Order: sequence, then structure tokens, then C-alpha cells
Amino acid sequence: MRVCGVQMSEPVWKKIREAAPLNAEGLLAGLDLDQSFPVDVEAVAQGMGIGIERTADDEDGCLVIEDGKATIKISERVAPVRQRFTIAHELGHLALGHEFERTIHRDVSPQRPWKVEREANAWAAQFLMPEDRVRVVAKALSSLEEMASYFNVSTDAMIYRLKDLGIID
Repeated sequence: MRVCGVQMSEPVWKKIREAAPLNAEGLLAGLDLDQSFPVDVEAVAQGMGIGIERTADDEDGCLVIEDGKATIKISERVAPVRQRFTIAHELGHLALGHEFERTIHRDVSPQRPWKVEREANAWAAQFLMPEDRVRVVAKALSSLEEMASYFNVSTDAMIYRLKDLGIID
């Protein structure tokens, strides 16, 4: 398992927390993205001063903060929709103020608190698939695949979001 080193930097955390005060949909509204979907998650991260680096690692991704600079490392080995969700997941860790002694990882492992990972996943889902837009799209599009394509997420992510919002059972 690859370990991503993290040195918590007050300026990075403060900037991101101010830009994303816990609420993923609030961040979207504040970014003035003219309601275009799918959300350009890489542009959002880069606009917040967070670099994106593609790697050949087996791990989906991780967040590295060193010398006041944040970088999200993403595996080229996973599908583009998974890469997008991973970037949003890592942004969620930052926005939610999750603090870790040494590492922030995308994958849930026995060493990581499940609650923290679930929170970051929920934040990512809200960011990529805001409730108001999901409700409109669910009425307008006839298939799960069309909805997932609209948001550029996996069908699994779309199913979880629709269930979370009570749109499907």
C-alpha cells in the first residue's frame, strides 16, 4: 500500500474551509458554475489551488499536502467516472475538515474510520449530483444510464444518490 504524506498547512485548510463550508451544494452555488453539468471537478479543484496528478498506482487516489500545496493523486487505472468521484471525495475530506496524522486515502480500509469515509462520499455525491438538479433530471430522463451520463458518474453512484434522496427504493 502506498502512503501519501501530509503536512497540514493552515493556509490550505483555511482557504478550502472558507470556500467550502461543509456544504457541497453551497460550494457549487458559490462557484457560479452557471448550472452546467457535469461539474468540472478538476477545474474546481485547480481553481481552489489544488493540483491534480495522474499516477499508475493501484490505489484509486489520495490527497497529499506538502509545503502548503495540496495535490490530489488519481490512478489512471480506474475509469474516468471513478476518477471524478475520487477527486470530489478528496475535496470532501478537505471541506469537512477531516484531519489525519499522516495520510488521507480514497479507499476505505480497516485502518480508516468508516464514518469519515462515508461523510466524504456523501459530500462528493452532493457535489457531483446536487439534490435539486437530480430531482429535475430524474423527471426528465427515462433511464438510469441517461441520468448517470448527465452527471458523468457511475450507475452505482447514481443509484446510491437516488436512494439517498428517496427517489427510488
